[in-house]
Amino acid sequence: MQKAIIETEKGNIVLELFEKEAPKTVDNFVKLINQGF
Repeated sequence: MQKAIIETEKGNIVLELFEKEAPKTVDNFVKLINQGF
């Protein structure tokens, strides 16, 4: 399982990315992260 971390002034938010359940959504989310969004 992949994880993404969103860093904020109030602390970090850890997102668990469920690749098996939503492969297209996870792929799109990771692509957007890598593009700087």
